Amino acid sequence: MDEWKDFFHFSRKEQLAIFFLLLLTALLLVFSLYNGRWVSWQLLQATASDSLFLKNEIELAEAKSFENQQNSSSFDPVQAIYSRGASALNPFPFNPNQLPIEEWKRIGLSDRQIKAIKNYEAKGGKFYTKEDFARLYNISPEEYAVLEPFIRIPPGDSASGRYPRSQKKLLSDQSEPAIQVERNSISINLADSAALEALPLIGPWTAHRILKYRNSLGGFVQIEQLREIKDIDENRYQLLSEYIRIDTGNISLLRINRLSFKELISHPYLDYEHVKKIINHRERRGFIRDGETLKTVAGLTDDELLKLTPYLNFD
Repeated sequence: MDEWKDFFHFSRKEQLAIFFLLLLTALLLVFSLYNGRWVSWQLLQATASDSLFLKNEIELAEAKSFENQQNSSSFDPVQAIYSRGASALNPFPFNPNQLPIEEWKRIGLSDRQIKAIKNYEAKGGKFYTKEDFARLYNISPEEYAVLEPFIRIPPGDSASGRYPRSQKKLLSDQSEPAIQVERNSISINLADSAALEALPLIGPWTAHRILKYRNSLGGFVQIEQLREIKDIDENRYQLLSEYIRIDTGNISLLRINRLSFKELISHPYLDYEHVKKIINHRERRGFIRDGETLKTVAGLTDDELLKLTPYLNFD
C-alpha cells in the first residue's frame, strides 16, 4: 500500500507541471470548439452571401444550354420531321405526271403525299415544270431538293408555256390563295395555322414557323418582322403583306425585371450576353427602370433597343 502511495506522490514542481498541462489541455479544447463554431459561422455567411451568385451561375449554365438548343437544327420539331422525310427518299429519274402509286412508293413518298398528288391529278392538275411540283404544299423544301435532279418532264408536257384556267386554280401555292381571302383580313397576331395556310405560298411548315416566331416575340408589331423568319423570302413577304394586318392589342410584354434568365433569352431580340448582364445588374443593383438604362446595362445598340422598345415592361 505504501508503494502505491509513493507511486502517486508528486513533488511541488511536478504538481505545478501537471496543473499547467491540464490548463493548457482545457484551453486547447475550448479553442477548438470555439474555432469550429466560428468556421461554421463563416461558412454559413459565405454560403448566404454567395447564394445569389451560385443561383445565377446555375441559371447561366442552364440558359446557355437552352440557347444552344434553340440554335441547333434539331430544336424545331417540324423541321426535324421534314429532314427525316428527305433522308428516307430513294429517287430515280421520273416524270411526276401520272406516275403510278407503286412508283411513288418506291421513291419514298408517304401515303398521304401520294394521295394529295393523285387528288391533284384527278382534278385536272398537271406538272408543266419542276417548280409546279415544288409548289405542292406537302412536299418540303428538303424533299424537293433531293427529288429535283431526278424530275424528268417530257417536252410534250412542258411545251405549252401556259396553264389552263383550271390549272391556275389548282396550284394553290402560286399567286392566289387556296381559299378566297380578302385583302388585309387576317390578323397575324390572332391567326391560327389553318388561317395562315389559306394564304398564298404558305404551307404547314411555314405556318408553323410564323406561329413559333410570333410566340417568341410576344406578337408582331410591324409587318416587316415577317422578313426575320427563315422561310419568308421577298416573294412570300410581298404576297403576305397584302393579306395580313397588325393588331397590337394582344402583345405580350417583356418584363425585364421579373422574368428568369431562360425566359428572357427565349426572346429573339436578346442574346446570352445581353441577358447575363441584365440578370447580374438586377441581383446586384436592383431593377432597371427605363430603356436607356437597359441599353447601357445590356450593351444594346440603338437599333437593338429600338426593336425591343414596343415589348419592354419595367414593373
